[in-house]
Amino acid sequence: MVSIVVVRRVKPVPYFIVPILALLIGIGVSIVILFFLTGYMVQPMDVLVSIWTGLSQPNVIANIFLILTIVGFSLAMSFKGGIYNIGGEGQFWMAAWTIVWLVFTTPIIVSQAPLVSKLIALVAGFIAGFAWGFLAGILRGYVGVDEVPLTLMMNYVAYYLIDWLVMIPGSPWRDIYGYAKTRSLPQTLQYSIIPGTTVSVEMIIVTIVIGVLIWLILDYTRLGLTIKIHGSNVNLLRSAGYSVPLTAALTLALSGGFIGIAGVVYLSGVTPSIRVPVETSTSGFGYLGILVTWLSMLELFAVPIAAYVVSSLYNAGFTLMAIKGTQQAGVTAGVTNVFIGSVLLTYALLITISEYEIRIVW
Repeated sequence: MVSIVVVRRVKPVPYFIVPILALLIGIGVSIVILFFLTGYMVQPMDVLVSIWTGLSQPNVIANIFLILTIVGFSLAMSFKGGIYNIGGEGQFWMAAWTIVWLVFTTPIIVSQAPLVSKLIALVAGFIAGFAWGFLAGILRGYVGVDEVPLTLMMNYVAYYLIDWLVMIPGSPWRDIYGYAKTRSLPQTLQYSIIPGTTVSVEMIIVTIVIGVLIWLILDYTRLGLTIKIHGSNVNLLRSAGYSVPLTAALTLALSGGFIGIAGVVYLSGVTPSIRVPVETSTSGFGYLGILVTWLSMLELFAVPIAAYVVSSLYNAGFTLMAIKGTQQAGVTAGVTNVFIGSVLLTYALLITISEYEIRIVW
């Protein structure tokens, strides 16, 4: 009798090869898809030029790069703990909404000096993201609900909740001209963009600080050790006397808290208001951050590299629109999803092949 079995490789493929191959093959797949999807209007060279434009113009993608780096660091923390936080979008936007709500309902932020106001906003964003993540963490740790579908569904809960809150008639945060968005944050909370770039000094500092904090937590604290043990050997953690449910809940909550800071940075450094419906106007940083984290192979030092590449792919879709035009080739902003999806799918296949092999047993 012949049977097919899947076994783990004795010697896996070197880990750094997988993300490189995933990028190269994923870009190749996207070239083929776009070529046929647009009726041969988008040529391979058009795609390569659009990607190269993003890679060679860091000033254009700097703000996207920094936000994705923060999200990548945050997700790496939870993924190292074996907790797959897919709810970055919800944590991101709940933090952004919290800042808007605080600004227009209480003077706690705007009445302070600009620097103090910005620091309070970051702390408030962390607390909001932490709370939203902790809610999912409790269900994951103490009830046993799978965090992947749970956090994914909570993204849409956050979307629709914010949609409803923003559009409440007569609310102090509603746009004064009646548009489907909130009022803009006051100047004391908006970051000052460096001339000639899309980024601010505050965004750079916050990104570096978060990277260092997460590194210190994971490598030099007892909590970080328990998080990493949770991701590799839950039974060892339990036998050592630590609470497995609490560790899972805190891992997801901390990841959500740092992603919440990314939401504040986005609101203060990129766009000062929230537009609704959020689910169609979002840039999807919570989802893009997942690709950043996987391409980094959960190595913190590689997160900025992966974030830069993903930022370039994200921008490539808009560059391709400018090259070909939406009317000429039917290229829309959705082309970005082709780049991201192709690389992510290729990565998933390659990481499986690199760790497992198929054998035919007679």
